[in-house]
Amino acid sequence: MRYKCIIWDFDGTLFDTYPPMVAAFKKALADYQVEAEDEHILEYMKISHGKAIDYYRDRHHLSEEFNKAFLHYQELIRGEDVKPFPYAKEICASIIEAGGANYIVTHRDEKSLLEYLSYHHMLKLFKENVTSESGFKRKPDPEAYEYLLNKYCISPEDVLIVG
Repeated sequence: MRYKCIIWDFDGTLFDTYPPMVAAFKKALADYQVEAEDEHILEYMKISHGKAIDYYRDRHHLSEEFNKAFLHYQELIRGEDVKPFPYAKEICASIIEAGGANYIVTHRDEKSLLEYLSYHHMLKLFKENVTSESGFKRKPDPEAYEYLLNKYCISPEDVLIVG
């Protein structure tokens, strides 16, 4: 195995979280009588949730309460609502079997990350998860990656970042 450590992004890389996230966003928009196509919401969400919120809030003159509505619907998403991509679990397990380690660096909060990984029996496949609560600058800033490399004495040549 060439790489000893894989650092994964979560949303859209290991798990297909976008369908329930888009549905939550649409519910929040519907609370304000705003309709939008899934593909259009997804386009902005793939940049960031903040970009999607800002775009629709500015375009439709929505109040700050819109953010709270979206967060409310987002918090209702459960482990059974999100699915790992095909073979994600098997790939992560094979990395461990080959003597490697998996890590996650995500903007997602720890509670939801742990819920999704636990529900799909994937929690033990990751040595550490760096989440929004970890206090690092947002990606693409390298701070979270540098933290993992330093903490686990990992040489950059031994790491593959996926996401």
